Amino acid sequence: MTICDEVATDFPGLRADMEDRERIGMERYGVPLDPHEGDRDWLEQAREELLDGVVYLTAEAHRMATSKRVDAAARERWLVVRDVRRRLVRALADLDMVRGKR
Repeated sequence: MTICDEVATDFPGLRADMEDRERIGMERYGVPLDPHEGDRDWLEQAREELLDGVVYLTAEAHRMATSKRVDAAARERWLVVRDVRRRLVRALADLDMVRGKR
C-alpha cells in the first residue's frame, strides 16, 4: 500500500485527491513516495507546505476582502478561509513542538 493509498483509506473524502497526487508523483518520479528512502526530513517538508498554505490562504482572504463587505455568502466564505488559516498556524505550532523547536 502506498502512502497515498493509506491516506485515501484513512480519509475516504480525499480519495480522488490522493489518486491525483499518486498519478502526479508517478509521472514526475516514476515510483511512489517511499518514506524510508533517503534522508528527507518529512516534518520539515510538512512544515514548509503548511507555511505555503498560510500564504495562499492569506492571499485568498485579500482577494475576497471587497466582496465580503457586500455579500453575506462571500463573508461566510471569507470567515472559513480565515479560520482554516488560523488552524494551519496552530498546526504549525504543534508541528514545531513535535520537532522540538518550541
